[in-house]
Amino acid sequence: MSENPATVVLMGPPASGKSTLAPLLAQQLGLEHVQLDEIRWSYYDEIGFDHAHAAELSRTGDVLAMYHYCKPFEIHALERVLVEHAGGVIELGGGHSVYEDPALLERARLALLDVPYVVLLMPSSDLEQSLEVL
Repeated sequence: MSENPATVVLMGPPASGKSTLAPLLAQQLGLEHVQLDEIRWSYYDEIGFDHAHAAELSRTGDVLAMYHYCKPFEIHALERVLVEHAGGVIELGGGHSVYEDPALLERARLALLDVPYVVLLMPSSDLEQSLEVL
């Protein structure tokens, strides 16, 4: 991916202010605002997301299995949104910025490598309070 100086990526846990800050920042900078959580399904479908399987995992309450099932789709969506919406303010959902698998983490690192503005938002400027919220 070539460098896109105007691209801004906001990431952080729930309640950190991404959905509040992103549209304001996009408006101020005159850039497109993209919420990955709102457009992710088309990216997931590109590589065969099985909605019936996901629904079954959700129905059975197997949260860990659902987490592991979704991770390859989440990294694909991250890679795609950075290409398709370069030059915008991209708001990542919590899952799209957490990768425990080393191979997926490396893909995320490489995808974000040329994005000059990657901002981690935390629920509070007080580190201890942020960790407590998390």
